[in-house]
Amino acid sequence: MMNFGRVFSLFLLFLFAATQSPLAAGDGFGVSAGVSNFSSSGSISSGTYGGESFSVSGSGISLGIDYQIALMKDLTVNPFLSLSNESASSDQLSYTSASHTRLGAHLLYHKEQYYFGGHLAQTSESFSGGTGSEASGSGVGFGLIGGWERENGLIVSAQFDSAPIDFDDGSSDVTGILIKVGYRWGAPQGLLYNGEEEPPKPTMESIEKEILNPTNAQPPADSQAPTDPPAPDNPPAEEQPPVDSQAPTETQAPSEDPSAAEEPASAPSGPAQ
Repeated sequence: MMNFGRVFSLFLLFLFAATQSPLAAGDGFGVSAGVSNFSSSGSISSGTYGGESFSVSGSGISLGIDYQIALMKDLTVNPFLSLSNESASSDQLSYTSASHTRLGAHLLYHKEQYYFGGHLAQTSESFSGGTGSEASGSGVGFGLIGGWERENGLIVSAQFDSAPIDFDDGSSDVTGILIKVGYRWGAPQGLLYNGEEEPPKPTMESIEKEILNPTNAQPPADSQAPTDPPAPDNPPAEEQPPVDSQAPTETQAPSEDPSAAEEPASAPSGPAQ
């Protein structure tokens, strides 16, 4: 199991090594399929082999379905159902196949395009095949999950599970790793760009169209003709010439000099007659 833990840790480190634009989580159904690996070890408590220990391991395929419910932008709860069927091998038991069912809920924290969290699940384990009779048991376990979810709905995830299993004549501890690829409908709310939806990525067609028909082209600043300054909202009143305090008067006629009074005309004097 040490190898399984190392693989899971390396997978998580790979997922969170890079960051991109934040992704707002939303509601939506998801389906997934992938590979599974399990290891179960325990002891038999009764019967012919009472007191003996055993271990079973194997690998196979896994299918899953879940529904994501957004509690806030970066926190979701995901009820899920996972079914796996594996081949089994054991040195003590003759079983040749195993199956595991997990019914529980993830609590996930979303960071940009990535998410990680934990879960509780009711886990059932059953063995069959070979010369032995079928055996089945169940128990409540926990697990960790990490993954990557694109805005187009693509999901890649890795899940680690551990649960104690109680059988009729014994008990075991089962651990498992599931690596899946899936698709989610309607969950991603779009990549965020500075708190807003990211603008669409340019395509060759849009670039060519923008070059041939620029929509926001502006002439250079120095090529623009000077324009008159805008008129003020309240133009100043026209200045009025100063007004004399005294009103203009009519020109007065010159005054007569009293010394220049007209003398009476005297009769001309002539030779005496």
